[in-house]
Amino acid sequence: MSYQPNMRKLVKRAIYLYLTVFLVLALWWGGGLEKRLSSDVVLRDANVPADMYKVKADAQGNVNILAAVTRKVPLETVNIVKSLLDDESDTLVRSNWFWTKDNSGQLNKYVSVDITLCDGKFQAFDKSFALLKNVTIETKFGVGRKGGENITDVINQKEDDEYFKLKKGYFQLACSKSVNDTYKFNPKSHLNAWFDSCLFTKDVESLHRINEWTIAVLRYEYANLYHTMTDYYNAFLLAKTFQLDPDNVNILFVDGHPKGALDTTWQYLFKSFIRAGEMQTATTFNNLVWNIMGYDSPLSKHSLNILPYLEEFREFFLSRHGVSTHHALNCKKLTVMFLWRRDYLAHPRNPSGTVSRKIKNEDELLNAVQSLLPGHNVYGVQIDKYPMKTQLLLISKADLLIGMHGAGLSHTLFLPKHAGLIEFYPVYWSTSNQHFKSMAKWRGLHYATWNNVDSNNELPDKYTIVDVNKVIEMVKQIRGYMCPKQ
Repeated sequence: MSYQPNMRKLVKRAIYLYLTVFLVLALWWGGGLEKRLSSDVVLRDANVPADMYKVKADAQGNVNILAAVTRKVPLETVNIVKSLLDDESDTLVRSNWFWTKDNSGQLNKYVSVDITLCDGKFQAFDKSFALLKNVTIETKFGVGRKGGENITDVINQKEDDEYFKLKKGYFQLACSKSVNDTYKFNPKSHLNAWFDSCLFTKDVESLHRINEWTIAVLRYEYANLYHTMTDYYNAFLLAKTFQLDPDNVNILFVDGHPKGALDTTWQYLFKSFIRAGEMQTATTFNNLVWNIMGYDSPLSKHSLNILPYLEEFREFFLSRHGVSTHHALNCKKLTVMFLWRRDYLAHPRNPSGTVSRKIKNEDELLNAVQSLLPGHNVYGVQIDKYPMKTQLLLISKADLLIGMHGAGLSHTLFLPKHAGLIEFYPVYWSTSNQHFKSMAKWRGLHYATWNNVDSNNELPDKYTIVDVNKVIEMVKQIRGYMCPKQ
């Protein structure tokens, strides 16, 4: 049978081909597995609400960030992040917070009492905030959503539906005599509506009481880190003003927003948070502080030359997350961090998750700076995919932060004191938005900016091509300021 030798050759060739393909696949899979294992080490215990990234959640509604990553993370970036997170010397156990020793006469240093009503039970300060003592919230006079839902359950929900409508009697204070006074907070502040809902009466009934101090917050743009940071900072200022132990302070959300990634940060900064929509019965608060409106925050007043207690706020924020506040500058091993803006679902009004001000040439920028600074830590991340503590661990060690104008640059507040910031603007975004330039100014950080003036660099889906040569120039400049002998 003449065909048998040919058949043997064909079989041998098939076996060789099979073994070759198997070996190649094995080597490829091994490399991929190494990358996946490295990523898993970096992103361990890093859970976020699954709604944000449209991926399958576990029984608790969370998903590991590794499963949510929509782009391949370079192994070099994974290794840099891993090395930064594995430095246990910068990871602390959250300890009791003690205010700095400059508090004599502090209440009168920055704020003054405008009006006192109802036997001292209502005090308003500088048209910005108020302290109410033995005040009862009568829940039946507040109309609104409960809040705290998963985003996917309330897609396309109107923003107005997430704000409470307060009727007369929502806040009730027992007074020895009638109160007919009127008072006006800052013109656009919701505190005016809150004041109008106050009922000054002789008798108030309540079976439930909260003894700890509580700060009442109405959140605007609750999913935006910058605007939420104004609420964090305002609450910090009031806690400092009244010398409160953060571990004995509750936060009351007087709104009906769904669950957001930034909610749990309140539980790190203070004792806990309560949603007004979850309160089932009239409740009396020994001390209730109406927080400063977010838009009225000192953080939003960019013309100010200084901001009160900003460095103490940094220490407060980091230490409450168990993150070290100290990072020494090492000019032989700088850490340069790019913040990437990418699409993600943050709130019900944007079901597609589309964001603007994205960088088209991320890899080109990263490679250019890595070539400029060989041997240094140069990497890029979409930081909102990490839990807040992990974000802070990375930011607190970044010597230079680079990114498009956007809420993530609020982390400028937590950079080391020697650090620098490089901010990009697309052609369609005005450089008059100086939120982060102001933060750098207040903290005395190095700052540089690039704003696109060439419309050809603007691409569909809100992508911008950033000028690599200009970025290299700015990196060199700030490095020269930080490390003049290099």
